[in-house]
Amino acid sequence: MVYVNLPEIGLEGEWPVSDGERTLAARLLPLLPAAPAPGSDGPTRWDIVDTSLRTVLEVIRDNGDLLFGDRTSVTSERGRISMIEMPFAIGRLFQEIDTHHRLASSVQGTAAGNAYLDSCVERLEPEVAELRRLLGEAAKP
Repeated sequence: MVYVNLPEIGLEGEWPVSDGERTLAARLLPLLPAAPAPGSDGPTRWDIVDTSLRTVLEVIRDNGDLLFGDRTSVTSERGRISMIEMPFAIGRLFQEIDTHHRLASSVQGTAAGNAYLDSCVERLEPEVAELRRLLGEAAKP
């Protein structure tokens, strides 16, 4: 059992890792970009956050058959999560970021839009690092 606490991404709860999730986590890890070097600029850091989350979203989406196994339906229990929920949470996060970024850029200008993305990096970088760690833990037999 892995405990997930990623409130910015929208994932919190116990994760009883299934065999399919373990396999998928092991596949995902080498595809994730390395953490940014110390002193990296904002756009580089955003690119790593964005690429990491999009990779998780796409790999899970493309390998859903590993996650469903013999399930006939997917229901969430309060306080528990599964890998199936990750793409939905990441998709909601990206939609929220896109909406706020476009709004800030159009109303207050490009600098405000960039400042918003910088704030996203500050909030999400630690969670992306934690997600990478959790995937590593989930991948262990």
